Amino acid sequence: MLVRRRRHHQTHLEKGFTLTEVLVALSFIGMLALVTSTFLVLAQENSQVLMLAATRDDLQARIYRALIDEKSLRVSRSRDPLFDACFKQGTENDRCSAQTEHPITIRDASGDVLAGPATSPAYFRADGSRCPAQSPSCIISAVARVRAQGLPLWYNNQLLVNSSSYHEFVEVIYEIEVQTKKESSSLNSFLRGSYIFDTMDLESM
Repeated sequence: MLVRRRRHHQTHLEKGFTLTEVLVALSFIGMLALVTSTFLVLAQENSQVLMLAATRDDLQARIYRALIDEKSLRVSRSRDPLFDACFKQGTENDRCSAQTEHPITIRDASGDVLAGPATSPAYFRADGSRCPAQSPSCIISAVARVRAQGLPLWYNNQLLVNSSSYHEFVEVIYEIEVQTKKESSSLNSFLRGSYIFDTMDLESM
């Protein structure tokens, strides 16, 4: 009777997982970890894309507001003599000649730079904060230029006509570029916009 109890006790201790079962369980855990990490990476990339898109759109809106706000225009013109010259009624001898593009700097009402010349763009981080200079974390850049247009002026396949007195239109062109490590179909990495002013109206500013 004592011998049978010992054998039964030994048999109970030897029962457990086989090597095959352990390997299958480890393989399943590894596959689950791989799928989870892949989803986490994709979620992080999507979050980054959404942040960049929001910052890009916000910067575009800030540039547009700076172009339609008289106070912001005064600040930009006062700190950029060439920008100011292009906003005045021009002749062929002016510094800002018609049909010629000139690099400019766009500022908001507080004087913060929103877009700069191609040689020294304004750089921003993904969260929208301004960078003093280009760096790996500053992947959004904004440049601007101005072009004086003499009559006649065609814009979007339409002829812009005004009074018979001599004047020029001024077109401010800005470009925003997002430098990403790899192409993403869900993010437009380059935006270009423009705003046209009538120098006759600008003379009163």
